Formats: sequence, C-alpha cells, structure tokens
Amino acid sequence: MTPTGISRHVTSWTVRVDIFESDGGSTAHAVIEPGTLDAYGTAAAPLCDQLVPEITDEVAVARALHALADRLSAAADDDRAAVASLLGSGR
Repeated sequence: MTPTGISRHVTSWTVRVDIFESDGGSTAHAVIEPGTLDAYGTAAAPLCDQLVPEITDEVAVARALHALADRLSAAADDDRAAVASLLGSGR
C-alpha cells in the first residue's frame, strides 16, 4: 500500500546498526548505507541494565539513530542552502 499521492517507488535506504559491548556499557554505530552518513551513540550499564543487557543496547541504538537523524537533517539543510545559493546567483 502506498500513501495517497505517491505513484511509484523511487529509492530505498538501508540503515545498518552495529553494537559493541564492554563491561561499562554499549556503543552503537548507525550507518546509512553505503556509508554516506554515520553516527554513534553510547550508554552506560547501570546495575539494573546489567541484569538485562539489551536495555543498554536499546539506549545506545536510540542515541545513535537520533544522532544520525540530526546529521541527515543538517546535511539536507546544507544541500538546500547550496541549491538556493546557486539559484540566487543566476546559475
């Protein structure tokens, strides 16, 4: 099912997330494939999370994806500004 007004598939993006665990917590690395943008997120493992390590992973992944979203938004803003500058310069 496609949303109203969308007639065809244009492209797909894949986000890969790798999680690295240590005694002190987890680090997640999120990448928009094929490696155009990436970001990291970390989370410490308090005692309650040590009982269920997936919680620390979830926090690290959420932080990495949030940072990735911020980077993607900033890249889009920069691209829009560059195009607007070109259009404003008469090119």
